Amino acid sequence: MSDSDTNIEKRERVQADWDEAADHWARWEPYIHNLLWPVSVRLAAGARLRAGMKVLDVGTGTGDMALFAAGVVENSGSVVGIDLSEDMLQTARDRARVLGFANVSFEQASGDVFAADSQSFDAIVGRFSAFFFPDVVAGLSHLRTLLKPGGRASFSLWTPPEVNPVFGIPRDALAPFTKGQQEADSFNPFRHSGPGLFATAMKEAGYAEVTDEEVGLYQFAPGCEAYWDILVKVSTSFRKQYDPLSEKDQHAVKQSVLKQISQYETNGIVRVPARARVVSGTST
Repeated sequence: MSDSDTNIEKRERVQADWDEAADHWARWEPYIHNLLWPVSVRLAAGARLRAGMKVLDVGTGTGDMALFAAGVVENSGSVVGIDLSEDMLQTARDRARVLGFANVSFEQASGDVFAADSQSFDAIVGRFSAFFFPDVVAGLSHLRTLLKPGGRASFSLWTPPEVNPVFGIPRDALAPFTKGQQEADSFNPFRHSGPGLFATAMKEAGYAEVTDEEVGLYQFAPGCEAYWDILVKVSTSFRKQYDPLSEKDQHAVKQSVLKQISQYETNGIVRVPARARVVSGTST
C-alpha cells in the first residue's frame, strides 16, 4: 500500500470515529462548550482575529470555534469551518442557523489536503485537530500555503495525561486492563503534546514568530455519575479501550474513575481540571 493510500485509510478511520461520536457531541453540547471555551478564546488571540478577516477553522466539529470566530470577524468577515465528519457538520450548521450567522459556512474536508486557492485566508485556527493529520508537518505546511503573507495560524492540543487529570484519571483506571496501551500515530490524541514538540513542528513547516502557551480549563458535570456518562459517550479514545472489556472489568474501571474524580466534587458539582497547549505562528 502506498503512502497516499495509507493516509486516505487513516483519514477514513478518523472520520468514522467522529461520525460515531457526533450524536453524543450534539447531546452533551453545553458540557463540551463549557470545557473548551477557554481554548477558543486563546486561539482567537493567537490568530489575532479581528473584524473583516477571512478565517479557516480546521477540524471544526460541531462548530464551536467557527461560530466563535464568526462573532469576532463580524459581518465584514467570513469563516469557513471544515471537518471530516459530515455528521458533526450537520450540528454546526444547525447552530449557525439558530444564531443567525450568515458569515460562516461548513464543508466536509481534511485540513491537511484542503483544496483552496493559495493565500486565501487571513487566519487559520484548529482546535484539537492538527495532531490527527497523518503527517503533521506536511499538513501544517499545506495550511501555511493557504495563508496570506503575515497571516497567523493557531492550533491547540492536549498536554500529556500525566499533568492532565481529565485524561490521566481515565487512563490510570484503564491501565490495569489495557496495559496503558494508547493508539499510535494519527489516532493518538497526545501526539506532539510534550513541551515544545508542536512548536518545533510549526517551525519545520515554515512558520515564524511561533508562540507556545498553556491554557487551564475544566470538565464540568452535575455530579460524578453525570461525569461518567459524558466520558463514556463523548471520549472516542476512552470508549475504544473500554468497550471491549468484560462486564467485570468495566465495572472496576468505572469505580476507579468515580473514586478519583470525587476529589473534585463540591456540593454535588464536579470540576475536573485539564490543561491544553495553544501554539501559534506567522506565515512568511
